[in-house]
Amino acid sequence: MVAPIPASRPVAEIAASGVSEPLLAPPESSFRSTGSRHPSGYDSAVIDGTVPSRQAGLLLGALRRAGLGEGVRARLPELADDVLADELARPSTSSAIQLWREFTLLPDDTFIDLFPAGTLPLGAFGVWDYLYTAGHDLADSIRLATAHIGNLADPSVERLELIEADGLLRLQRANSVPGDPDVAAVIEQFAMLLYLSRSRDATGRMLTPAQVSFTQRAPRRHGNLARALGTNRIEFDAEYNSLTLRSDDGRLEIPQFRPGLGEVLGRHAEMLLTASRPVRSWHAGFRTVLRRSFDGREVSLDAVARRMRISTRTLQRRLAEHHTTWREEVEAARRDVATTLLRDSPLPVAAIAARVGYSDVRTLRRAVHRWHGRSPSALRAA
Repeated sequence: MVAPIPASRPVAEIAASGVSEPLLAPPESSFRSTGSRHPSGYDSAVIDGTVPSRQAGLLLGALRRAGLGEGVRARLPELADDVLADELARPSTSSAIQLWREFTLLPDDTFIDLFPAGTLPLGAFGVWDYLYTAGHDLADSIRLATAHIGNLADPSVERLELIEADGLLRLQRANSVPGDPDVAAVIEQFAMLLYLSRSRDATGRMLTPAQVSFTQRAPRRHGNLARALGTNRIEFDAEYNSLTLRSDDGRLEIPQFRPGLGEVLGRHAEMLLTASRPVRSWHAGFRTVLRRSFDGREVSLDAVARRMRISTRTLQRRLAEHHTTWREEVEAARRDVATTLLRDSPLPVAAIAARVGYSDVRTLRRAVHRWHGRSPSALRAA
């Protein structure tokens, strides 16, 4: 995503000298906001304060390339592999920020080197990436993507506004990352690089920003950042984080545009948010790992403890702290998985019985009647 663009003279010069060109004048008050909306199925009580598992997984993968991140992961079961592999799971934003903090251990903007070309291809962020390519032109595509920002990040933190006037198109990001300004700086840089990268992906052109602004203080060096952005028109200590393109860029047609596709993708994005499960605690992380164990893997205390990278003794102790036991948790997970499969999947009842660990269909029937007071067939028909 952030590999250096083909060498151009201004970019090469800034990489060597670190001297910025004169910046554009600040946007005038005549800029008009296009506005955005929350998806109709959006529940702020569920989604706010969480990030998609894809984001956390991609960050952890980058940190591993630098030999970082495992200490954070060991402390936070909500970042276990089974959680990050679940598209509906949403770890807490505070956990994601702990991953971002690891990037600040690297000098200045060298974290960009952890995202070489090919590591974040279009689709790496799921449906949100494809929304960015679904409009009839770039500006329309950006509007689609910003309307569904919860599919990329924590919508209570990542607030975007598209503003157009005076021949310029500005994607403005509010600075609402709490805590360490060094962490906020890394997130700001990554966000602007991602939006530029997706704008290039959508149009098929190596777009050059008219200006990029950051609220962070000026770093000692930002050659990597300048090369990745393809411009030395970079402003620091700005009021907002923003990526400014030219209005003509916003009118560029999207080669892969298909009428109606944006609406289809938008509905899918809303369904994902509606079905999402926050994983904000140790207990929620454990339950996600246990639930995924019924997907053809061993369901045992030892196996789940291994997946969570803790001892069986520690696992039992943590369950006791939450006033529950291994047996109770397995029964609850079995009930949830079986009920979901009966209601939402075409699997035969016999296959579902085997999936959740029952020896035969009769055992499942008795369990379903105990849980819901009806037979599996009646539950499916309801």
